[in-house]
Amino acid sequence: MKVLFINIPKYNVIDANGIEKTSKSIGYYPPLGLLSLATYLKDNSEHEVVVFDTILEDSNPEDIKQKIVEEKPDIVAITVYTPCLVDLITLLKIIESLDKNITVCLGGPHTDLYTKESLNYPGVDYVIRGEGEYAFKEIVDKLSKNEKVDGVNGISFLNEKKEVVSVGLPNFIENIDELPIIDMTLVPFKKYNSILGTEGMTATIATSRGCPFRCTFCSAKKLGKYRMRSIDNVVREVEKCIALGYKDFFLFDDLFNITDERVRSFCEELLKREIKIKWHFRGRVNNLSFKTLRLAKETGLQTIMFGIERGTDEDLRLLKKDINVEQIKETIRITNKLKIKSGGNFMIGIPGDTKEKIEQLSKFICDLGLDYAQVGILIPYPYTDIYKEGLEKGIIKTDFWQRFAENPSKDFMPEVWTENLTREELSEAVRKIWRKFYFRPGYVLKSVLSVRSMADIKNKVRGLLGVLGM
Repeated sequence: MKVLFINIPKYNVIDANGIEKTSKSIGYYPPLGLLSLATYLKDNSEHEVVVFDTILEDSNPEDIKQKIVEEKPDIVAITVYTPCLVDLITLLKIIESLDKNITVCLGGPHTDLYTKESLNYPGVDYVIRGEGEYAFKEIVDKLSKNEKVDGVNGISFLNEKKEVVSVGLPNFIENIDELPIIDMTLVPFKKYNSILGTEGMTATIATSRGCPFRCTFCSAKKLGKYRMRSIDNVVREVEKCIALGYKDFFLFDDLFNITDERVRSFCEELLKREIKIKWHFRGRVNNLSFKTLRLAKETGLQTIMFGIERGTDEDLRLLKKDINVEQIKETIRITNKLKIKSGGNFMIGIPGDTKEKIEQLSKFICDLGLDYAQVGILIPYPYTDIYKEGLEKGIIKTDFWQRFAENPSKDFMPEVWTENLTREELSEAVRKIWRKFYFRPGYVLKSVLSVRSMADIKNKVRGLLGVLGM
């Protein structure tokens, strides 16, 4: 059978923070989840696999129609994120208008949380709950033999009475080293890049799944236990990417430094195999020693993006970040001493936020010594502790995510925490912090002096234009 994996376009993605307006300036990242499904199916079957990244290709609806007509797929597979629902519906209607016999399978975070609602979207046949590599292959195998799929674990579908039937528990892969290394040749990989990169195209690698932490604003802990790929497995992916011409690597999952030892082991493996790359990762401020960071610098570490969020211990406790201000300051001090670039993600509009607190946060961000800062308004996402608290206190008036899941609408905008400040005041505060941070004379001079390559110049210009466009 022929399977077409489609990355949902972003025509009407929810953009409460203005992030999507600057997405092109930040870079293009591959749809790793979709590529993992496609790679597993390709490597373990005779089925024909095609991956279509509509975002990378900047595809309009006519382009999508043409691609589907050209490929003539038997099955279309789509990973769904809640902010992209409106565009999902557009995509599903396109598929249905072209050929109602195409089997449509959905998976991803949204369908795990809103299974029933997802099955009622146009033309959807199956939802795969949990991790889909094994279950999806089983579905394709059975359909290719005209066999029933109603015994495949982790799937949901509507029976003849339009009742939801869910088979077993959501799928969960304990040993993720069992999965094949993603095949980037399934997409035009040379087009992907990151603002952090210094060598043109940047390889994006996920080294883990799930999350062991309890942040009140995040639903990741509800979507699966934390598991790590082995360092050997990760480095083999690095080697595979090097063979494709990559020199720059971004370890994309939030928790690469779940322990200091893990980072050190990665560095030691790079040295052992005499691998010379430039690399970046996202992580926490509390699991990094000077010794390990010095070793990481020797192996080519360029940048770390930290999830910091706030600048007082009180706020960090409120968000259950399990870090403190002293750890933040010390880690940034070390990265600066070692000349490793650092960035921080921050949020405003948390419970109890005021203009005075936001001004204090702005000063904290500017005084911290970061090279990059990303600031946004807290969005109370579904099934998070903050969303539940907002509903209980009446600050969030209705279960708006449930309403959106049932009836995706272009004019939908998620509510924010307006206990003390309006959405408009919060939006203006975000813009003010961005401009205050990026247009400091000392920061501008530091950025100019830190240019390392032509690719670096292009990335800095893109980033500047993104900030100005807000």
